[in-house]
Amino acid sequence: MLTDSKKYYYITVGIIIYLLASTVLFLVGNLTIGLSKEVRLISWNLNAFFVAVNQLFILYEWKVSFSGKKLK
Repeated sequence: MLTDSKKYYYITVGIIIYLLASTVLFLVGNLTIGLSKEVRLISWNLNAFFVAVNQLFILYEWKVSFSGKKLK
């Protein structure tokens, strides 16, 4: 299976990275309720960053898999 073509590999990697990161960030976010607004906004900014990274993985997978292919 390691030598086979990996279909939707980058989408899967992007989703796994985003889910792991967002889970940790939201757990930490629940612990930072008593902290200042600046500290709380860091977790939201990191989550926005990981959403963008996830979207870039999806875009790259689309470009590799479907861009330039003719429809039958």
